[in-house]
Amino acid sequence: MKITVINGTEIKGVTYNMKEMFLKRFNANTEITEYYLPKDMPYFCNGCKNCFFIGEQKCPHYNYVNPIWKSLEDADLLVFMSPVYACCASSAVKSLLDHFCYNWHLHRSKAEMYGKRAVILTNSIGASNKTAVKEIRMSLSAFGVAEVKSLSIKLYGEVIWDKISNVKKEKINKRICKFSKRYGKLQIKCERKRTPLKPKLFFYIARFIQKKYPNTIDYKYIQQYGWFKKNRPWKKTN
Repeated sequence: MKITVINGTEIKGVTYNMKEMFLKRFNANTEITEYYLPKDMPYFCNGCKNCFFIGEQKCPHYNYVNPIWKSLEDADLLVFMSPVYACCASSAVKSLLDHFCYNWHLHRSKAEMYGKRAVILTNSIGASNKTAVKEIRMSLSAFGVAEVKSLSIKLYGEVIWDKISNVKKEKINKRICKFSKRYGKLQIKCERKRTPLKPKLFFYIARFIQKKYPNTIDYKYIQQYGWFKKNRPWKKTN
């Protein structure tokens, strides 16, 4: 089994330890690849639109972005972790996802993303985690990821991991243990999940729109894989 982890911060605080607790549930044969932001992708998207109009290879940050995307394609389980800043995901996570918009349904869907599972881990001092989770979930769903589950922790107190009481740490650990049980079978069989209706509907809408723009790179991409006809990007996963 392969897991790709996107760490939304380099700080090894609460969210980092939540992620470590989650990963400990997987056996020694699991191949885990981790990226730490912003170290592994230090640039904001500058809005050049090269990925949309010319190709992702022309992105000025391609050497940073492409290895991360390929790792996501190759993984059986995606893990995104981010502390909550100003009720949102970290800017580093948002910046990374901005670079991946060309892979949305409306543009150039990647068949490898359909049927995947993803996990989002967040924490806050007490504010809502919903917006942070929603930001990440939206992109994952637009990639075609079939299942996105999230676990959010509200600390309501001390936010420095080393100062948090052992009792509270144990409560966090128990929640993560319960949450991670759903992935026990996945690490044995690595089976893809059946693509639900919503990603399919978005794909069909995008395909209908792209038919009107035959001179675009998106149109040629969809045509190349026969997706204007009977072929579908999720065909191998269903």
